[in-house]
Amino acid sequence: MERLMKNEVKLWGGAIKEFIDSNSDEDNVEPAANYSLQFACQLMQNMIRSNTMETRYGIHGELFKYVLSNHIRFSAPVFYMPDDTITRNRPFGLHFFEPRYRRLITEVMAPYPEEFRNGRVISSENGITNPPTFIYGNRSPLKSGQAAMIVQVAQCLINANGSADVFLRPIEHGRIEQVWEQIDHSDHLYIARLIKMRQEEQDEIELNDVRRMARAQHREHGEDVPVHIYVNEVLRALGLERLEADDSENDSDSD
Repeated sequence: MERLMKNEVKLWGGAIKEFIDSNSDEDNVEPAANYSLQFACQLMQNMIRSNTMETRYGIHGELFKYVLSNHIRFSAPVFYMPDDTITRNRPFGLHFFEPRYRRLITEVMAPYPEEFRNGRVISSENGITNPPTFIYGNRSPLKSGQAAMIVQVAQCLINANGSADVFLRPIEHGRIEQVWEQIDHSDHLYIARLIKMRQEEQDEIELNDVRRMARAQHREHGEDVPVHIYVNEVLRALGLERLEADDSENDSDSD
């Protein structure tokens, strides 16, 4: 666990922080002191004692299993619409009108006060520290092994007919482990379980998408311009970092 937290700070360090936030009631302790493996193990030990849980793998093993199941894996209903231009932290709006997606947003928003279903911004400033989330299946096909996106609802207006206008904030990529259709409804809403990705894998996915878009633009224009120029144009449009020129790409483009 210590190695995972050190090597994968955002994934496992973030998951341990979520675990502590979800299970700690010690509000008077400084966060820096709270967010440690030692404190997480103490919480896990308390949970085992209070719930008379069986400890087959020791405190560290049980903590690993719990965090993996509840904070690294993520299960939620799926909105499916392929779009590989979606990137983290770039909010966008959608209109939900299909019956299955009307139900999705109704169920996702149900635990929150009515004002947030009527258009009030969902933010910590407005008292919401854990925004509603679901899975955006933005790649085809929707199946095990495919990448998908976890999105937060930043704003939602549910109309009288059940349709909804939503503003979404993509927060991280995951890899789908399982997809299934809800059999107790006839609207074909899918549920998925995914496992969150390491930071490097998420960065690589988005960079590959940028390269793909840039090459498509390059082919469409048919101009004798190095591909990295188009890559940087797309990166700028997305508000991402510029890519340094790749010598091998420049060599091939100049031949």
